[in-house]
Amino acid sequence: MTDLRVAKGFAPDEAPEIAALFWQAFGPKLGRLLGPEPAARAYLAAVLQPRQALVARRGNGPPLGFAGVKQGAVGLMAGGLRELRDSYGLFGTLWRAPLLDLMANEAAPGTVVLDGIGVAACARGQGIGTALIEALHHEARQTGARQVRLELVEDNLRARALYERLGFRAAGRHRLGLTAPLLGHKRTVVMVRPL
Repeated sequence: MTDLRVAKGFAPDEAPEIAALFWQAFGPKLGRLLGPEPAARAYLAAVLQPRQALVARRGNGPPLGFAGVKQGAVGLMAGGLRELRDSYGLFGTLWRAPLLDLMANEAAPGTVVLDGIGVAACARGQGIGTALIEALHHEARQTGARQVRLELVEDNLRARALYERLGFRAAGRHRLGLTAPLLGHKRTVVMVRPL
């Protein structure tokens, strides 16, 4: 654990590894929208923004976890119709694009948003998620943000307990509306941690 380091960014050739970690974390929730897995991972690798990620690794080893950082409209993923078309074809793009637009949101001024977090299955329970969250708080403070915000599925009690232990408090709920059937849940809990 002593050689664990968290740093901002990843090399462009590591995008497939970060995409795999993202899919490992969010595939069960996003599978109906972004699946099948090979197309989803190709799409994610194309749209992940290295400068908007904090990456945990041991020494110079492979990525063991990531945390997305969103400020304003700039987040972990940025892509358009071209990337969707390259992974899903024209028909797949036509129905996915409007739904992805419905899910897009901006971080309020003074707020940094945790824009996704994932830890490799082989590295869970080793404090990597906690290290990523603490690095996100440090990053947010450096930008002058007043708070860090995140959303999680309402019934993800294990993650909620972790976030509460790290100083986050529930600040409301968010109904998912039209995207709920695709995502498999109706609401998320909004949590914030003042800085």
